[in-house]
Amino acid sequence: MSDESSSRTIGKAVRTLTRALDAFRLENTSALAGLTFVVNGHPVGVIRPSEWALLQKHTNDVFERKQGEVHLTRWKTEPETTRGMAKVLNDLREKEVFPCLRGWRNELYDVAPSYGCPAVFRIERAATFIFGTKRYGIDVNGCIQDEHGRLKAVWLQRRSRSKELFPDLLDLYVSGGLATGQTPDECMEKECEEEASLSRKMCKQFVRPTGSAMYLYEDELGIHPEISFCYDANLPADLMPKPSDGEVEEFIQMPVDTENELRSFLEVIADPKKFKPTSVPIVVDLLIRRGLINGSFGADFFRMLEVIHQPLSRTYPPRQNR
Repeated sequence: MSDESSSRTIGKAVRTLTRALDAFRLENTSALAGLTFVVNGHPVGVIRPSEWALLQKHTNDVFERKQGEVHLTRWKTEPETTRGMAKVLNDLREKEVFPCLRGWRNELYDVAPSYGCPAVFRIERAATFIFGTKRYGIDVNGCIQDEHGRLKAVWLQRRSRSKELFPDLLDLYVSGGLATGQTPDECMEKECEEEASLSRKMCKQFVRPTGSAMYLYEDELGIHPEISFCYDANLPADLMPKPSDGEVEEFIQMPVDTENELRSFLEVIADPKKFKPTSVPIVVDLLIRRGLINGSFGADFFRMLEVIHQPLSRTYPPRQNR
């Protein structure tokens, strides 16, 4: 393939990827048409009308609707609200009201207006989809570099076939949700050891924080406002990742060193039948930071930047709902 033809096919792959990313824009989800979830005066999430209808039917007036908002005021303190909501959610789980609760993890996430604010309550991870609360996590890109620091290849994992969400799809090297009480670095080290057998000592040697990504995702389970702490693991070429916790089937290395290799990589991550959709913005962030996607792609470059860095920390839930 000539250089000109190769550049055209990369441009086509970038345009396809840009269109796929547009689904992550807040304005392209139901967030603007949903009901703001307010806990003791604090707006913390968005409930779609379909989820609200089920909550109304099955929760015995635990929640109260006030115009465009759903209020929870039955319990006043964080511990009381956490315990009360746990009972409500366990009942909904037993009744099989919400499909997302089939993926119950016994893992609590903090619910707060913004990161670093005191939690108004803590919620089972699987239930965050119902209430559209912010989900914080860590995402680690597995990178192979040349002697000049140029990205040559990317490690991807294949998710276990037994995973409740996105089974058997390719995904980032390592990722995980930020549980109650965890710092991003603590979460990163724990997940690297569990998913890729990368010890804490090796994390300190090879893994570095690179910033954050913020975006919205929506599917049949609900609205997912995702706020990620991003890391790069710049790994030695001879260090082979090994699955450790049963959540990963295998690791594969995808080269991005030539235009043809980069095009193939872009086509894989843009395909929701091959790659986990909610991880696409993290890979795009990596490729932009490493200069593989840049201003030479014109308007697509800025469209991508807009999507992966939406200011959800201060603009979600959106004020239009209130």
